[in-house]
Amino acid sequence: MASTRYDAPAPGLEPGAGAASRLRPPVGPLLLLLAVVGVLALPLAAGAGRSASAPRLPDLGVAPIEHSLLTIAMDGTKKLRFTVSIANVGAGPIEVDSSRPSTGGPWTSSQRIFRADGTSFRVATPGARMVFVGSKAHGHWHIRGAARYELVRKGSTTPVRIRYKRGFCLYDSTSYKLRLPGAPRRSTYPRDDCGKKSDLRLAMGVSVGWKDDYYWRIPGQEMDITNLSNGTYRLFVKADPRNWFRERNETNNVTWVDLRIGPMSVDVVGRSPRL
Repeated sequence: MASTRYDAPAPGLEPGAGAASRLRPPVGPLLLLLAVVGVLALPLAAGAGRSASAPRLPDLGVAPIEHSLLTIAMDGTKKLRFTVSIANVGAGPIEVDSSRPSTGGPWTSSQRIFRADGTSFRVATPGARMVFVGSKAHGHWHIRGAARYELVRKGSTTPVRIRYKRGFCLYDSTSYKLRLPGAPRRSTYPRDDCGKKSDLRLAMGVSVGWKDDYYWRIPGQEMDITNLSNGTYRLFVKADPRNWFRERNETNNVTWVDLRIGPMSVDVVGRSPRL
C-alpha cells in the first residue's frame, strides 16, 4: 500500500508564504491531547485493516486410523483394510473449485481461500486433478491422489507397501472438533457437492472442525499384503502428500498406527498422538 506523506507547517505557524506567515495562538491542552490520540489511532486502524484481510487458512490432517482388519479371499489374496478420515483443524475451510469447458474437456482447479472479513481469493492447484469414480459406493468426482498410504516394518524406514488413494471427494462427513473457532454446527459442504458425471462446475470442501471419512469397506481402502511376512508394522497415512494446497501448518499431515499382523488377524499395538 502506498504511504501517505503529511506536510505540516512549522510549529506555531499557519500555512503561509515564508516570512509572511503569522504566528498562531498557542495550542490548548485539550486540542493537543486530541491530536496525540489521533496519531496513536493511525497504527491501530491500519492493524485492524490487516487483520480483516488476513487469510484464514485450512489445516489438513488425518484423524486416528480406525477399523484395521484383514480380509482373505478364497484364492488366498490377503488385504489390510482400514478407515481413514481427513480432518480440517485450521482457521478456514478447505475448498477446491473446479470447472471444465465441456463434458469431455479437461478440468481446471483452484483452492478458494477465505479472509477474515468474508471475502475470498483463489490460488491455482494445477496438480489437483479430478477423476470420476463410478462405482456404486461413489458415483461422483474425486481429487486424485489426495492421500498416501505406506506400510513399514517396525524398526525399518523402507516401505514394504505404498498406495495412493485413488481419490477423495471432500465433504463434511462427520463433525470432529466443533470447539474450534469458526466451526459450523451443521455440515456446510454436503456429499452432493461432489457432483455428477455430467457436471461442468464443482466446489467441494471440508469445513473447520469437520472430517471426510472413508470407511474400511469402501473400495480403495485396502492394501494388498499377500505374501507379506507376519510381524509388527507401522501404517502411515498422509493427507495432501504432494502439497497441492495452502495450509496453516504443513507439519501435521501424517498419522500412523502400529499393527501386529498375524496369519489370520491384525491387532493395534500403538498410535501416533491425536490430531
